[in-house]
Amino acid sequence: MVPIHSSISVVVTTTDSLDHAHQLAQSAVRSSLAACAQILPIRSVYHWNGQIQSSTESRIEFKTIPELVDSLQDHIQKHHTYELPEIGSFQMIVSIDYFHWVKNSVMPRT
Repeated sequence: MVPIHSSISVVVTTTDSLDHAHQLAQSAVRSSLAACAQILPIRSVYHWNGQIQSSTESRIEFKTIPELVDSLQDHIQKHHTYELPEIGSFQMIVSIDYFHWVKNSVMPRT
């Protein structure tokens, strides 16, 4: 039986500016570590330095394959401006066609 779906990885981080979010997204896609990245405006509430803080941020969701998650997370860490950036990942079930697009976008063609 031919599979109708497969899993990709979604790597997530937040930044303090839309410009930095665009820079991170473009550098990851340009480096073929992510097939694409979506940038979403969010409002965060969090503990920092003993106080409750609130700020506007940009959330970036990078779509990639599981084999590249560690490399993508390292790339984000290296280029991030936060002292302690949130960098996480989860698996997402997608159509087989979308899976192939993601895979072909990040893997060299042979």
